[in-house]
Amino acid sequence: MIENIIFNDLDELGRAITLLHPSNLSVEIGTGNGHFIVALALNNKNDLIIGCDIKLDRLNKTLKKVKNNQIENILLYRGRGEELLSFFPDNSIKSLYVNFPDPWPKKRHNKRRFFNQERIKLIFNKLSSEGILYFVSDHKEYFFSVIEMFKESDFIPIFENYYAVNIDYYYPTLYFEKFKKEGKDIYFSFIKKPLIL
Repeated sequence: MIENIIFNDLDELGRAITLLHPSNLSVEIGTGNGHFIVALALNNKNDLIIGCDIKLDRLNKTLKKVKNNQIENILLYRGRGEELLSFFPDNSIKSLYVNFPDPWPKKRHNKRRFFNQERIKLIFNKLSSEGILYFVSDHKEYFFSVIEMFKESDFIPIFENYYAVNIDYYYPTLYFEKFKKEGKDIYFSFIKKPLIL
């Protein structure tokens, strides 16, 4: 078992992944307080789950949950999601989860949004054959702007019209529970990389 599971250095993270030699690799961008990644790891014990966040206090909250649940299939990276994605070899990630990314609603801040055409191409390359990108948001304008980008990509939608609203079979996040209580609509898009023959 690896003692320290929070990494600031991608090369050190890479060595830890090699040591664990997982059969499947899943990634969550923006772990928040760790509710989602812990549920994911507990229900997918044969997968190695890599969580990423830029804020150390969030990663420490996740770490506490990992220890409390005696989870051994999570590693955490402190840094930006795009850095982490770029680090992985092509065709290596089974599942990528992007839950409630910051919508940066002000027009002048739109360039800070996680999704853009270039990043969607990067995600496509990093996902394995039939790998899935899971995207969840409560921000309608941001969500549907991303859907338009998905439609221009080589991904295959899992839902008709690329999205579903208020599904109840997804692992909980702090925002998911909060918005659900407030009666807000939550938008889901799951898209799949085609089978590579």
